[in-house]
Amino acid sequence: MKVALAQVRCSTTNVSSNIDKMVARIDEAASQGCQVVLFPELSDTGYDLERIPDTTSAWTDEPMKRLRGTAASSRISVIAGVSERNRGKLYNSIAVIGPDGVPIGRYRKAHLFSMGQTTEDRVFAPGQTSTILEVSSVIFGISICYDLRFPELYRRLTVDGAKVLVNCAAWPEARWSHWEVLLRARAIENQAFVIGVNRVGSDAGKVFAGRSCIVSPTGEIVALGDPVDEELVVATIDLAAVDAFRNALPSLRGRRPEVYG
Repeated sequence: MKVALAQVRCSTTNVSSNIDKMVARIDEAASQGCQVVLFPELSDTGYDLERIPDTTSAWTDEPMKRLRGTAASSRISVIAGVSERNRGKLYNSIAVIGPDGVPIGRYRKAHLFSMGQTTEDRVFAPGQTSTILEVSSVIFGISICYDLRFPELYRRLTVDGAKVLVNCAAWPEARWSHWEVLLRARAIENQAFVIGVNRVGSDAGKVFAGRSCIVSPTGEIVALGDPVDEELVVATIDLAAVDAFRNALPSLRGRRPEVYG
């Protein structure tokens, strides 16, 4: 499977320009023969919690219509971190769109980062379920940024059948070293590919770490983005490596949930 990680900067005031950039990256990924293109957390609005209540849209509105239309015209699946307005609540979400432009599903961020001046729970409602979805005949487990610090979520996704674990993030430069370590740990312990797609640039004083990354089931880095620049990180992942490693080192079969509680 050939995948593209769209490491982007975002505007916190101009959703239309962010969608323009996403559309261009979708087309670019398709032109390179990719089956799936992934975008960071809140790629439509940028990460400014003061502005997000005014810039978030419903998924029946124009921003999502454009993403769906581009996925269909380019014949590529899209996994995008975007905001969501639904029944009076706001969610920090991931939209998963098939190559026909039809929504496959969504994930709403379960673990909201709320420390110091960054209080996501003041703006967003938390998601209540874990999410696996079939994309291009592969089972993906979906997560967002701070979720990466909760290994229980990833084990649940793996037990439910995921072979590729995705994290769409706005991960800060201040903790960039945690990003790589946690991505590699989630890959090794679940014997799955892990894809982390992250922002670059800065919003409202927050500087993002870039370094979008694909990690193999054995913990090796397959692809790594720049820490500063926008780019499309493209790589081919061999899904046969998941079953091969799980058979060679069957640690998942050795689990004893009755011991862990």
